Amino acid sequence: MHKKKLFVANWKMNMTTQESLAWCVTHKNELQKSSSQIVICPSFTALARAGEIFKDTGIAVGAQSCCEHEKGPFTGQIAAQDLAEIGCSYVIAGHSEERALGVTNEIVARKMVTILKAGMTPIVCIGEPQTIYDAKTTTNFLTKQLAPLLAVTDQGAALCIAYEPLWAIGSGIMPSLETLKTIFALLHKKAPKATLLYGGSVNKENIASLQSIPYINGFLVGGASLNFDEFNLIIS
Repeated sequence: MHKKKLFVANWKMNMTTQESLAWCVTHKNELQKSSSQIVICPSFTALARAGEIFKDTGIAVGAQSCCEHEKGPFTGQIAAQDLAEIGCSYVIAGHSEERALGVTNEIVARKMVTILKAGMTPIVCIGEPQTIYDAKTTTNFLTKQLAPLLAVTDQGAALCIAYEPLWAIGSGIMPSLETLKTIFALLHKKAPKATLLYGGSVNKENIASLQSIPYINGFLVGGASLNFDEFNLIIS
């Protein structure tokens, strides 16, 4: 899939619409200098304008979620087709913060199908909680999360899979490099056609060591992407 490293900035609900757009305008020219593929995921209200700002720059815009249904009586939900029409190329599905609210593996798989049908690339998040990690059953846990995704795709084709251990997100802590090598070897074996990303406390201090791990094709960056100087160091 991606020959370039893929860096996805997930801003969550940390910036207002105006703050997000100001960030995009201010740093557009500098971002274009990067040799990496960059995806910016602001809040829903900033997506359309961000798409206009980054049009024809090579910088992609992604949404943080969407509905698993194409259309219908789903008040407050966002359809994947609507996101595609305003310029989104990527959509995050199944982030741990969604899963904590009851989004199941099956719902994530349905979201993925809807995203693909709308012509966009799904960034599907998987990852284990602390209890699973401590019990050393991460492999089984991730395999179960992957199963409904792989059942409806050809070995993960046209799909980004972002491994984010829940216990590492925002903690400043991450798994050992040896653990990550084992996990990404497993993910590559299960989904050889997928673009594999790592997320969970990615920052300028650990990015160099993470880049050395086989099969990691890119990164899902949270808090560190809000500060342009730090994000620029990560992508460069």
